[in-house]
Amino acid sequence: MSLAAPSFLRAVVPPTVRLGGRRLLPMTLGHAVLLRAIGSPFAPYPARSVERGAGNEIQAATRGDVSLARFILSRPWTVARDTMDRRRSRRATILWGLLFARDWMVGALQKHVATEAAVPEFEVLHQGEGRRGAELELVLLDSLIARGYHHDAALNTPLALAWWLHLARFDGEGTLRLAPVSEVPGSESQVPGRKEYPPEVMQAWGEAQQARAKQGRPYDAATDSPEAIAETLRAPRSPLPTDEEVAFAARLPQTPDPKHQTQNPIRQTQPR
Repeated sequence: MSLAAPSFLRAVVPPTVRLGGRRLLPMTLGHAVLLRAIGSPFAPYPARSVERGAGNEIQAATRGDVSLARFILSRPWTVARDTMDRRRSRRATILWGLLFARDWMVGALQKHVATEAAVPEFEVLHQGEGRRGAELELVLLDSLIARGYHHDAALNTPLALAWWLHLARFDGEGTLRLAPVSEVPGSESQVPGRKEYPPEVMQAWGEAQQARAKQGRPYDAATDSPEAIAETLRAPRSPLPTDEEVAFAARLPQTPDPKHQTQNPIRQTQPR
């Protein structure tokens, strides 16, 4: 993992984002949980377990949803939690949504949330038995608390940084390898996730891992990663035989080819 990766620097020093004249704070784990709790369509992660079912489908975002999400994301999540139900706050939020919210803000806010909640790109090296249905917010909260974070400090951790800390733990254990995304300024931010390789690459990678395990050789990302295997398969093969192939051919028994055998010009006659 490179600490100079733009996506990691963005998680530590996020850029300034404004919406409707108000600066949006970096989305923390607490912001994500609060948006989920109020049923906001701008909640970064869809429900995965107990919240599935009728009545929990994602609804199209309205200007009122934009106004409420702007209110939550423009202040610490604890302040938003304690003040969003006050009469004055509700009136200000509704009034701003009626007077100043625009349809284009829906897409702008969705893009901001997707960028803040993006998962760093990684490659799975060893598939383990993990949780399959836990909410992503719960997974991150559990990971930060296991690192020694207090409950409040974990909820105040920016969501992007929480993902890097969570995946760095498994990167250190050798379960996966973080592969930072190359971000071009001004371009659309990529949606990171697990890399997908063709079946022939994964088959070759699996055979290479079995051979490495039999040899007792430690894992080397330069030669043993799926990316390295893919590069090897894509490399053009030289038409000339290698030294190993020449030595192997020399050990083979030489059998004469009947097509190249010369016949004896002297005709042998049978004795009468």
